[in-house]
Amino acid sequence: MIIRTSRRLRSLVTLLALSASACATPQSVTSYYTLMPDNSAAATATDSSYQIEVMKVDVPMQVDVPQIVVRTGAGELVPVDSRRWIAPLSNELHGALSWNLTRTLGVRDVAGFGRNNSTPIYRVNLRIQRFDSAPGAYARIDALWSVRLSNNDAAPAVCSSSANISVGAGYASLAQGHQKAIAQISEEIAASIRTARSTGRAPSCVTSAQ
Repeated sequence: MIIRTSRRLRSLVTLLALSASACATPQSVTSYYTLMPDNSAAATATDSSYQIEVMKVDVPMQVDVPQIVVRTGAGELVPVDSRRWIAPLSNELHGALSWNLTRTLGVRDVAGFGRNNSTPIYRVNLRIQRFDSAPGAYARIDALWSVRLSNNDAAPAVCSSSANISVGAGYASLAQGHQKAIAQISEEIAASIRTARSTGRAPSCVTSAQ
């Protein structure tokens, strides 16, 4: 009787283990994305007459999370656990902005390094107001930005930019859309710095031709 009961107990434990295994939901694979472009052209400094200092980028709290947050309807945002940025979104935007500006202008970003007072430095501030992700539809970034010469205490002009890029299906296309959006905004900031350099005036709001 004891042997039969023991066998029945072992059979019941085995059955429960198999049932739990069958019912277990397989873990989804997490994919990671970046705002840094896949481009073999290095962002090298060819102009040493001035430098830039790209400050930390501010992002809205709604999207300041590891997951990619997608818009699924009017007033509805959903963080997708299996789709994430490879670094905090603020860092991704900062890296992409710095890379685009240094590549476009051919100067160094010296943020975080000691300053050479004899070299003009243009300080760039960027605040993201809207960072919308709609897979299969669009990637949109609305932002405020300013550029100020480091040795000038005057309040800088505050400028606005908006980039709305059509994207195909899938998260890779969405990430590429945001890469193009931040590149477009970077070009407008670069245009402001170029104009300031060529005119000798304080940086102002200049919209580049797209």
